[in-house]
Amino acid sequence: MPKTKIQIIEDDTSYALELEMVLTELGYQVLPLVEKPNEWTPADDELPDLVLADIFFRGKPIGIQLVTKMRKKGIPVVLMTSSNDRKVYEYAKTEFPSGYIEKPIKPVSLNAIIERALSNSDDLHTVDQALDDWSRKQIVNKFLFVRHGKGLVKLIVADISLIEADGNYCYIHDNGRRYVVNKPLRRFKETLAGQGFLQVNRSQIVNFNMVDQLSFADSEIVVAGETLVIGSSYRDEVASWLHRL
Repeated sequence: MPKTKIQIIEDDTSYALELEMVLTELGYQVLPLVEKPNEWTPADDELPDLVLADIFFRGKPIGIQLVTKMRKKGIPVVLMTSSNDRKVYEYAKTEFPSGYIEKPIKPVSLNAIIERALSNSDDLHTVDQALDDWSRKQIVNKFLFVRHGKGLVKLIVADISLIEADGNYCYIHDNGRRYVVNKPLRRFKETLAGQGFLQVNRSQIVNFNMVDQLSFADSEIVVAGETLVIGSSYRDEVASWLHRL
């Protein structure tokens, strides 16, 4: 019976070698280390059975990007991290990885997570189709559907006070709650056009209906009790909205 093939994505070479030894002892076949995972496009006959990837590769969230890329091929991805920060976990789960494990990794825990991920690999195409449907139908009339946990949460657009960017991800603020979405800010600006949302600086879009105070002298705008900075290149656009009051 052929051994399960595992691909390690890890920028620490010494740690990757340590993982390889552990996986080999557990009975898995470890494929050669990938030096440039962001450019990694294996042919179908070269695909691993599972990818074990660090969330960040040289400072970039390559591991998370691989989750989406591999899911389309039906390959489960287990993410690793040395951080115990809850925000890192919330960030990692946005793409629904098949597993998540903290370093230092214990062989027994690793083996259990790999076995669980492999047993659930048949569900990946179903999940991917559901996420594609969600992406195409993200806005339905006055509602916004966002991924949360294993499902979708319906948000009322009028209740969203702020959307702020963090790279290609955005945080949606809704009634004291915050949801992370794998979409750039420009996509929200396009999607919410005509629904009362205004960009006030390079990284934030606000619901203008929730503006409490505004001061051009201090370059500040208060939205739902939160004070934000008005970017210099956005002052004219913000000012044009005052005529609508």
